[in-house]
Amino acid sequence: MRRGEVHIDAGYDGEFGIIKLFEKSERDIFTPQLDLFGKTRPAGMDQPPPAAETTAAFPKKSAKANVDAARRKQTQKPQNMLAGSPAALPDQSSITAEALLAGLNPEQQAAALCHEQNLLILAGPGTGKTRTLTHWIALLLADGKATADAILAITFTNKAAREMRERLAALTGEEIAAQMVIRTFHAFGALLLREEGGVIGMGPNFTILRERNRESFFQRCFPNLGERKSRRLLASISEAKNLLLPPGHPELNAQISAPENFPEVYHAYQAALTAREMLDYDDLLLLPATMLESHPEILQRIQARFRWISVDEYQDVNYAQYRLLRLLTPPEVNLCVIGDPDQAIYGFRGADRSYFLKFQEDYPAAREIRLRQNYRSSRPILSASRQVIDAGSGLPGQDIWTGIAGRYKVEIYQAPTDRAEAEYAVHQVERMVGGTSYFSHDSGRVDPDEATPAARLWRCGGALPAQRAECTAQRGIPALRHPLPECWTIADI
Repeated sequence: MRRGEVHIDAGYDGEFGIIKLFEKSERDIFTPQLDLFGKTRPAGMDQPPPAAETTAAFPKKSAKANVDAARRKQTQKPQNMLAGSPAALPDQSSITAEALLAGLNPEQQAAALCHEQNLLILAGPGTGKTRTLTHWIALLLADGKATADAILAITFTNKAAREMRERLAALTGEEIAAQMVIRTFHAFGALLLREEGGVIGMGPNFTILRERNRESFFQRCFPNLGERKSRRLLASISEAKNLLLPPGHPELNAQISAPENFPEVYHAYQAALTAREMLDYDDLLLLPATMLESHPEILQRIQARFRWISVDEYQDVNYAQYRLLRLLTPPEVNLCVIGDPDQAIYGFRGADRSYFLKFQEDYPAAREIRLRQNYRSSRPILSASRQVIDAGSGLPGQDIWTGIAGRYKVEIYQAPTDRAEAEYAVHQVERMVGGTSYFSHDSGRVDPDEATPAARLWRCGGALPAQRAECTAQRGIPALRHPLPECWTIADI
């Protein structure tokens, strides 16, 4: 409607005008059930639509095939993750490597085709990390080197796992993608415990405590502890579990800086969880790792099942995740990790980017490939970010480049007051969009459909965001404020 692509019948005295989105001939084409009462089909409607050209690696399934597949999925019993290959896997012969490689740049192609040795992919920001990793997996199937059920793909968030599964389904088809195990570290740990936890006295129906429920549970167990001390002790318990130190471990006092009564509290807390068949988030790493170390027969079965393992965001692994991965990857298992040590963000959960930097020390025959082309940022943004990052980078001089020119350079403005800072930000938005007044829009000087969307980020809460929102409203700029919830309350994390 804003572009004027409508049909207007002017009104007159006593009658309103009419705005139509479609003329009668257009409605005849788009109206469903054209043949119900013997209507004549518009010209060309009897002809099937031309087949669209596609470079997809797999043929699209018909609607009936999708329905049949869904019915089969509902009726089949869930398979045990460690049971080995099912009787019949979906046909993988329709995969074509040429189609999969068509949309990748040379560096991405080199990474996606590297299947003969362990692989470290150094992927800078916006360089197509997930695309490269999913094509690495799909090409394993295209070249006949792996079956889908032998692939384990590990991510860091549930959202990333869903996205990876969707992309692999688009490349390989739903049935093949469903045979792969695509999980976060913690979800994979939970899967191991539900299937094999009986050897350590863990039943399959345990409950996983969310962070806020964990705090409430801890305070019920130790009502005489204050809130501040409770949080400190819980942080120490998380630190111990991420270092694979269970209650009673001889290195507990030496490794963890905590109050004198910490060992007793830790032991009592874990005993209370066990009595109620509960696990906290950190148990999903501690218990699987210790179980695999103490039960080599289970470890051997899992190693035999998953011959191809990939890890996304490898720069964010902590010690427990690192040890779990080392257990899963004997020399005969092929490992591909991807990430960027300059983008490590999980330090609050014990992540240590040094595991990324020592990958080739752990796997001496591994190959390193760098993705350098950025598809997300403009040159000014990329140049400014590299100047900031290189000063403290573990891998300086990554030579990331982009083909996006960019209109604006990065500006640094030091405001004398909070109010002046808010006014300056609003003025910059007005300058970038060309004006925000009704006159700017009505005169045609600014096309509201092409107005540049703007985002304003602030480091802290308090009065500053409110002042900026007030200045925005005074200038008539439509805006939404999105306060950030605490990270551990977000389901995807």
